[in-house]
Amino acid sequence: MKVYSFARILYHATHVDNIASIFENGLSPDYATGKRKAIWFVPKAFIQSGILHAASRHNWHVSEMTVVTIAVDSDHVRFSGNGMMFYSEHSATAESHAPAAHFLDETEGE
Repeated sequence: MKVYSFARILYHATHVDNIASIFENGLSPDYATGKRKAIWFVPKAFIQSGILHAASRHNWHVSEMTVVTIAVDSDHVRFSGNGMMFYSEHSATAESHAPAAHFLDETEGE
């Protein structure tokens, strides 16, 4: 039985200073700073959690962040097991981005 891969839309929260490089070079696990050399994503339902996780982990303020939309091949995405995060050890191409504050409830971004 053949298993088909498909493009899955996921979201990556990052610092705004990274946007030019992401759109020029794509997202690459080579730039990962954690133990696992991977790109981290969240599904649409967990964008707020992804933003707040990245802000806390990297000591960024939400006003300094953006959310990048990525269509990533399902064969390259793995579930992290924590209930919200996915990762890929393959490079991915950004589709679009928007300020992180647009995805937060009004009280969370303040």
